[in-house]
Amino acid sequence: MILTGLIRPSEGHVEINGHDCWTDHTGATVGVGAIVEQPEFHPYMTGREILAFNARIRGIEPEGAIKRVAAQTEIAGYIDRRSGGYSRGMKQRLALAAALISDPEILILDEPTFGLDPLGMILIRNTIKRVSKISRKLVILSTHLISEASELADRILIFSFGSIVVDIPSSQGKRMVIEVEGDLGNFAFKGVAAQGNLLYYNDSSSGSLNDLFSTIIGNGLKIKSVSSEYTLEEIYSKAQGGTIHG
Repeated sequence: MILTGLIRPSEGHVEINGHDCWTDHTGATVGVGAIVEQPEFHPYMTGREILAFNARIRGIEPEGAIKRVAAQTEIAGYIDRRSGGYSRGMKQRLALAAALISDPEILILDEPTFGLDPLGMILIRNTIKRVSKISRKLVILSTHLISEASELADRILIFSFGSIVVDIPSSQGKRMVIEVEGDLGNFAFKGVAAQGNLLYYNDSSSGSLNDLFSTIIGNGLKIKSVSSEYTLEEIYSKAQGGTIHG
């Protein structure tokens, strides 16, 4: 909220490209697009009309910009329908298109999957991935869904009372689980924990994955399955001063 200039900071300040977000709001946000939680639109306006309005207030020729963002967010199939008949997921994708209308350098997304059903969440997440990959934009995602942060982010920051308490690459928030067949015995490999017939591998602290597989096979073990699990919940809990109990 402070980044978009909607809330005044109680202390300190935030800058975007050298411009203070509160005292120089226009300079700070000229290259920023944003969605703030639950977007709402005038129900009598079509998606195209809404995007055209957003383009004009940004000083952009609407036709080309609308064609571009409609393709990026895959809303062309309903862009000429009145937004009053849109589902929550359709509104979120229209809001993302509106945020992209000026082709901003930075995209700020506040709880973009809030209130969506599982299918709607998948569609929005896939759209964010596609926009980030194709357009090469800096996407700042604010979310309380730890699984969403683990899936979408390259870098994860956890805040507590306004201060950053964790700043890690997303690879540290998940680990690989390798189920093996055979006796692990005294099996040892850098950074890999063994429990029962499971090996836990974290690529941020462990050796090469190829070396690990070679070591497993070299110890006469058979790999039955490989899967991933998130550990960011544990990191978050510890950062907030708590622990997770099974």
